[in-house]
Amino acid sequence: MSKKFPIKEIAFTIFLFASFLSYLTFTSQVNAAFIVQPPGPVYNNSDFVTLTINATDKDTFATGVTYFYSAVDSFIPSGTAVRCNNSGNVKVTDPKTIVIKVDLKSIRDNFASCRDLTGTWNFSLWFNDKNKPTAQGSFLIEQAGGGIPDIVPKQKLIRATDKVMMTLVGVNTQNGYSVWWDGDPNNVRWEVKQPDMYRLMNVNGTLDFDLGLGANPDRVKKPGPQKICMVVGNYGLNDGLACVHSTTVEFSENPPPAPTGPTCTITPEESPTKPTTSDTIRLIATSLKQNTVFVANLTGSVNKSVTVNSGIRDVNYFEFGQLPAGNYTAKMSVDSLGGDPTTPICSPVTFSVKSGTGQNGSGTGQNGCGSNCTSAGGIFCDPKNNGTITGNPNSGGGLTAIGCVPTEPVELIKGLMKFASQIGGGIALLLMAFGALGMLTSAGNPEGIKAGQERFRDAAIGLLFIIFSVLLLQIIGYDILQLPGFSR
Repeated sequence: MSKKFPIKEIAFTIFLFASFLSYLTFTSQVNAAFIVQPPGPVYNNSDFVTLTINATDKDTFATGVTYFYSAVDSFIPSGTAVRCNNSGNVKVTDPKTIVIKVDLKSIRDNFASCRDLTGTWNFSLWFNDKNKPTAQGSFLIEQAGGGIPDIVPKQKLIRATDKVMMTLVGVNTQNGYSVWWDGDPNNVRWEVKQPDMYRLMNVNGTLDFDLGLGANPDRVKKPGPQKICMVVGNYGLNDGLACVHSTTVEFSENPPPAPTGPTCTITPEESPTKPTTSDTIRLIATSLKQNTVFVANLTGSVNKSVTVNSGIRDVNYFEFGQLPAGNYTAKMSVDSLGGDPTTPICSPVTFSVKSGTGQNGSGTGQNGCGSNCTSAGGIFCDPKNNGTITGNPNSGGGLTAIGCVPTEPVELIKGLMKFASQIGGGIALLLMAFGALGMLTSAGNPEGIKAGQERFRDAAIGLLFIIFSVLLLQIIGYDILQLPGFSR
C-alpha cells in the first residue's frame, strides 16, 4: 500500500499561516491614518477644535467600533498645575474618515491651571491599545487676534543690582498678559491688562517691562538659571497656572559687560527638545540702529527673508514661523534701497530645528507610518505601480532580485500573504493533477484508484480552504470581532 500524502494537514497549515499573517497585518496598523489640520486658525477663546482623521489610501477604519482619543498640551506644569488635556471616544460610521471635536471650553472650565491654551497640542487616536496609536499628530492654538506670544530677557546674565528687563514679543492688543517667577508662592508678579495694551505696546508687537525680583528677593543669591513664566490673560495671584511660555535668566556678581553693538538670538532656544517643527521661530535682535530697515535672511532647508524697520525700539524681532527639520543660518543685513552698508549688524546665528509631532504622526513621512516603516537602501520603487523605479525613498518599496519588495510592514505582510496563497494554490493544483494521474495509471488496481481519489479530494479541499480563507477572515474579523482594518 502506498504511503498517503498528508494533503489535509498541508492545506490546514497553509490556512493557519495565512490567518496568522492576516492577524499581523491588521494588528500592525500603527499610524494607518493621518490628521488633517483645521481649515482656519484655532484661537485661545474657541470652544472647540475640529480634527479630521483620514485613513490612508490603502487602509480603512472598522465601522461600528469605538475609537478613543486624547489631546494633551505640550507645556511644562508649574507649581501645582496639571497637564491640560481632553479625552473621549467616538463610534466610527465612515470607513475612511473620523471627525472629532476637542472640547477646549471644558478644559478651561475643569482645570484651573489651564486658562491659557496657546501653543502646540499633541493628539492621539487609538483602538484598543493607547501605546499603539492609529494616528498621532498635533494642532496649534493661537491667542485671540492670532499668533503665538513669547517672552525674552534683555540679558540672560545680569547683576544682582540690575533691573530684570524683559520683552514680550508677538503680543496682541486683544489680550492681557501675566508673568511670574516659577515657584513664587504668589505666582503672578507682573501683568498688563488688555485696555492698557494700546498704550504700552510697541508698533512691532513687542512690550518691554521690568519684572522685578518677585516675592523672593534672595533669588539673586541662587546659582544657576532661574525660570520665568508667561501666560496669555490676567488671573491675579494664582499658584497653579501652567507655565505655557517660559525663559531663563541667571544672576552673577561679575557678568560679562553688556554688548556694545547689535546682538541676535533665536527663540525658542536650542535645547534637547527645542526648537521643533511645531514652534514659531523668531530672530530677536537688540541694539539695532534706529529708524533703519533691516533684512533677516534665513538659509537652510527652506529660505526666507523678513524685513523690519527698527524704529526707536531697543528690541526687534523677525518672525520666520514654523520651519521643517534641518539646519539653518540667520544672517542680518541692511536693506539695499537707501541703507548704509556700514551700519552695524549682529553676527550670523546658526541653529537646528528638530522634528516635532507633525500632522502625519511623529513628524515623519506623508504616509503616516512613522517609525514603523522599514527602510530600503539602493534603488527605490513603487510596488503599487508595477514596481516602477522612482528613486524616491518614500515610494514604499525597494528593488531586489525577486522584484519590487514593499518596505512598509502592512504592505510587506500583505505581499507575503498573497505569495503564500499563490504557492499553496499551486501546490494544491499540482497534487490534484498528481491524484488524477494516479487514477489514470492505476490500471484498474482498486488501491491505486482509491489512493488517487483521496489525493485529488484532499487537494481540492485544501484549495477550497485557501480560496475561502479571506472570506472566513472577513466574517471573523469584521462581523464577529470587529477588528480595525477588516472591511467588506
